[in-house]
Amino acid sequence: MCSSSLEHFWHLIPRTGSCPWMRSTDRRVLRLAPVWRHLGRTLVQLHAFLYKQQQLPAPGKSSNFNASKTRLLFPLKRQKHFPANMFSLRNIILFTSAVSAFALPELVERDAKSTQQNLTNINSDTVTFTQKVNNYVGGLTVLDVVQAQNNLNDDIKSSTTYAQNSGAATATEAQSFIDYINNTLEPNIKKAMNAMKSKKAQFESDGYGQNALDGLKNTKNNTDNYGAALLKNTPSGKTSAANAAQAKIDADFDDAISYFSS
Repeated sequence: MCSSSLEHFWHLIPRTGSCPWMRSTDRRVLRLAPVWRHLGRTLVQLHAFLYKQQQLPAPGKSSNFNASKTRLLFPLKRQKHFPANMFSLRNIILFTSAVSAFALPELVERDAKSTQQNLTNINSDTVTFTQKVNNYVGGLTVLDVVQAQNNLNDDIKSSTTYAQNSGAATATEAQSFIDYINNTLEPNIKKAMNAMKSKKAQFESDGYGQNALDGLKNTKNNTDNYGAALLKNTPSGKTSAANAAQAKIDADFDDAISYFSS
């Protein structure tokens, strides 16, 4: 495959997060877009590296290829001009060493940015949940509370899945996450729990007291799972601070759960 063909493959993948053969807008699928883009860049770099090693003809000089058929990756019927040792172990090792220096930091940086965005989303959901609880006056307004809590739980769960599949954070990144939790997220969680406590009588009057209690327990369980996933990626020097941040959040939930249980 010539270099231009590989570049064509790379640019087929738009930066909006969708692939040309994918129609689903499911966020779990859209998260794969960076992987496809990284694959496209890697293939282009592979061709350039092998060309420098005199393993491939110069870009645009491959007369054995029909330009109209270069959409396929490595067409089997068109490989006659590839040297037998093109994908030798030596070449693979050399290429891996050449690209890992910049590929891995890029992926780690993406993990850190996505983790911070996940925390920001959860904080935004928490603020919205607090607003809906404060606006709860009985009747159908309970549906707004339920929807806000469902959105919060959904984002916590998806963030947990992301964290479970992410790499380790650096000490600087971990401290940034901890600071955000301590200074922004945890105070807003406390406000949400206080709002729930202030509406206990209204929930019970409408027959939703047990539902409110179960909802608090469920959200706390999801939060604990997320905390455990983040802790797994936290360097040893930051685990004590991370555990302390999680303990404050647990205390906020436990206080509200105890209040609704009495």
